[in-house]
Amino acid sequence: MRYPDHLEKLVLVGPAGVNVAPDHFEDSLREKYNIRRFSKGSCLIAVHKWLWDWGATPGQLIRGLGPWAKYLVEKYVGKRFSRYGDGLTPGEADVFKHYVYHTQALPGSGEHALKYLLAPFAWARIPLGPLLHQLRVPTTFIYGEKDWMDYHQALAHCEQALQIEDVQNLRKRGDVGPDHLAVKVIKEAGHFPFLERCSEFSGVLANVVVVPPQESSPSPAGETKVLLKTPVVSSMDTREVIPAVVPEVDVGAA
Repeated sequence: MRYPDHLEKLVLVGPAGVNVAPDHFEDSLREKYNIRRFSKGSCLIAVHKWLWDWGATPGQLIRGLGPWAKYLVEKYVGKRFSRYGDGLTPGEADVFKHYVYHTQALPGSGEHALKYLLAPFAWARIPLGPLLHQLRVPTTFIYGEKDWMDYHQALAHCEQALQIEDVQNLRKRGDVGPDHLAVKVIKEAGHFPFLERCSEFSGVLANVVVVPPQESSPSPAGETKVLLKTPVVSSMDTREVIPAVVPEVDVGAA
């Protein structure tokens, strides 16, 4: 938002920090799982909130469990990444288990910022959704259909932002294009569509950021002007919620 000139496009994949926490979220959580006051479930909610605000992180849990942590991580990865989509091959799963364990077991760094960015249950302390109208960079959200980061809220925020008078005036002047805010959803994928539906995710991402040149013509400055064609989402299991159009772009000669 502060430095739009530093970016040409922004792609956010299943981002945390966009959605606004619903009113009475804890009450709805208790009702959904039939959690009574002073029950074990109620105590777990209270402990979770206390630990999060204190600064506890998943990495600290892994480091604190010592030799048992590796077994738990391997079991988690094996189940978590076979839930949606194509899943991991046995070889990929072995590599990913090693990767996840060692990134969590090493001394923490950025994880210590989590409690300042997110409230308990991963709700943003300062949600980005209501601020989308301030973006001046074409922004695309990519979600898995079954992502626990609900894409419906992102869609609603994008639609609301596009209706704000300032954004409409920018579109009329051509300062922002019709692809300014877009939401794309990949079916049969969760929070990790780049792993769960790799081919589909790559196709969607390529449609957003890498479009083959349609034709070229020299410019007076000696540069090459590349006209980029409008991307079209193929018949893969994806859904374009807000259409995206790529305008003509001048690309300097290599």
